[in-house]
Amino acid sequence: MKRIKFPLVMKDGAEARGIEELREHFDAGLAAEYFSNGKLERWLENNYYDDILEAVQKLDGSEADFGQKLSEALGVQ
Repeated sequence: MKRIKFPLVMKDGAEARGIEELREHFDAGLAAEYFSNGKLERWLENNYYDDILEAVQKLDGSEADFGQKLSEALGVQ
């Protein structure tokens, strides 16, 4: 199956096509939204970020420190 790559549009309008761009233009609110609608998981899978995907899949969104855990999983400082 062909993987269709697409950017994640961040709050400042930047299109994150790779993990470095996502980290550089990171927005916690948008990342949480992309997590809850499944777009983040598809983006990670389509871009072959399997180790990061694995860490993100361990989250369910109900963690008290969800934002922190999601940021850590994505490697955001």
